[in-house]
Amino acid sequence: MMCFLAQNNIVSGIFASNLLRHKNHQLFRELLQEYRWCAAMLEAFFCVSRQDKSALRATDKQRDDFLRQHLKLVSTTFDRFPDFGNNKNLRDICSTFFDNHLTDELLVDEHGGMEDAIQQKTNALVEGIKADESNITEWPRLLRERIPALEQDVIRNQDTTAETSEDRVARRRTQILKERREVIRNKLYDYLDNQDYGGLEFVLSMIDLVKSAFDHPNTGLVKLLEDNAKRYQSVRDALRTYQIEASLTNVASAVVRSFMKKPDTIKAKIYLDQLKKDLGDYLRFHVRGIAAENAAKLLTELSCHIGTTNGTDEKGNPLYTGLIEEFQAGRREVLAVAEEIRRTTKRIEDSGDMRHANYILLPTEQLETVLPNGQKLRAWANEAFKDFELIVRSTFQRFG
Repeated sequence: MMCFLAQNNIVSGIFASNLLRHKNHQLFRELLQEYRWCAAMLEAFFCVSRQDKSALRATDKQRDDFLRQHLKLVSTTFDRFPDFGNNKNLRDICSTFFDNHLTDELLVDEHGGMEDAIQQKTNALVEGIKADESNITEWPRLLRERIPALEQDVIRNQDTTAETSEDRVARRRTQILKERREVIRNKLYDYLDNQDYGGLEFVLSMIDLVKSAFDHPNTGLVKLLEDNAKRYQSVRDALRTYQIEASLTNVASAVVRSFMKKPDTIKAKIYLDQLKKDLGDYLRFHVRGIAAENAAKLLTELSCHIGTTNGTDEKGNPLYTGLIEEFQAGRREVLAVAEEIRRTTKRIEDSGDMRHANYILLPTEQLETVLPNGQKLRAWANEAFKDFELIVRSTFQRFG
């Protein structure tokens, strides 16, 4: 009898112990689930999960809106060409083409519009000469003497000491580059913070689209602006070689004084007016060519600021520069933390996976909950981390 009671007590003790183990095992499973979900929610919050097929990518339209609204890169049509008369070869270089607002933006600084200022100086020079009719026979000489000074106000050469229009364009490029760098960085981080856009995956896809819009060898904005610079220069050269020389020759012919002929003041003034227009166009097309060149350089500099690939690390993973590296470094840190959580989960799981002679695993009706889809997981993560409004930006910007 005593033996039976003792045996019964042992069995009862084992059963009670297993009941406790069953309870602890359920808590243990819940703990493992919390760890697994913690890693998944962390990745979802930062939108860095490579398995999340619901993550949003930027579209071409969103890229175009970004370029237009935030970088002011708007396509324009240029058709303000000089009149080359009946010269077919010169007319052929005056076909309407697409330009970009950036070219015009570079031609306006704190002193105002450069094209208007050039035309005003040209008008003042020609009108000053035209006003002295008593010295009409000297008009051709005065024009040829004073035109170089007008060119020096616009065109930089090795003898230039004062600031030129070219210098103003270059200085304006530096100003705009600084502004646009700040705009790009802030806006991309705004996208990163805005979960509606898809976080990091959206940002990286937007970067790819923007860089393609800048750098594509056939259709990129840099290529377009470089081609436009050549177009402007072709018109400039034609004006300098043909139009201006023709107008100067006409003025000289009209003011000739001889025994049988007096200077033709009316014709001379008409030719001066034409020269005034030709000179203004010549310098205007020169400075527009310089602006287009600087616009191409600016976008190249912006593209470098955004970042490029920079070889690989010892594991063969690609390395980057610029803003791309900031985002990629932030991604690596988040993934490293998530991976550390998973390693901890595995250690806990291994420590609980022990078998003993007096351990009976009792079945349970409560099954492990499957992880929800990416959108639902992000919604839960946003709620869980709602008190950390700056967590995304600070994690990624620390690498800037």
